[in-house]
Amino acid sequence: MERELIERALKGEATTNPSLPTLSKEKWAVEITSKYGTPEQLMQKFCVSNQYKCATNLKATYFGSAPTLTRLRLSYGDGIAEAWLMAQIQDLYVYESTKYEERATVHQIEMTAKAIIANYGYLNMTEIMLFFDRFKGGRYGKPFGSLNGREINAAIRQFLIERGEERDTIGGLINSQKLSKVLEDAKEKGISHSDYELINTLKFFGYDKEKDFNPVSELEKIYNHILNYQENGNG
Repeated sequence: MERELIERALKGEATTNPSLPTLSKEKWAVEITSKYGTPEQLMQKFCVSNQYKCATNLKATYFGSAPTLTRLRLSYGDGIAEAWLMAQIQDLYVYESTKYEERATVHQIEMTAKAIIANYGYLNMTEIMLFFDRFKGGRYGKPFGSLNGREINAAIRQFLIERGEERDTIGGLINSQKLSKVLEDAKEKGISHSDYELINTLKFFGYDKEKDFNPVSELEKIYNHILNYQENGNG
């Protein structure tokens, strides 16, 4: 990986590498490249200077359309995925170290990036940016001695715990909003055929409709039960 490519990634730029393998032609890959454009446009949108924005909108960070590291690699190629992640890592080294000799070499940063992509490819780009923003904010403590790839990976494991808790909380709120909208529509327009099917299906699991059956009321009780189940940590 050339230093020039990393520097361009830090500035929100990128250059395609003619030696890259054939990219994925899956529908999701086509949608990603169509949505985010050229590598330069992708780098600009997810540049280091935008890390702080990920902390201000966790719903978009966790549940937005940003591609995962694996899909980024398959959509744009290994070189672009690694260059983007290396820019995030290098920025952290610059932030944590004032002396140039204390910073990692390009090779060390590249190895760290490869390890993150291999082990945490399911994380999306905005989640990665949130992680590095929190790391710089001291959320995972100060590096022991000189910052290195092992400490970064250890911090990611701490981040994953936060991620799980925050995704559960935000996901519950999203589901609550969706169910509330369904109930509003049901009260205004009547319940849908699929909702009738839901009520009828539940009979086989011990659920009995009241004698004075009101479809909307029954649907509301079912959804409230679902929300209570989620709030108690079972969703």
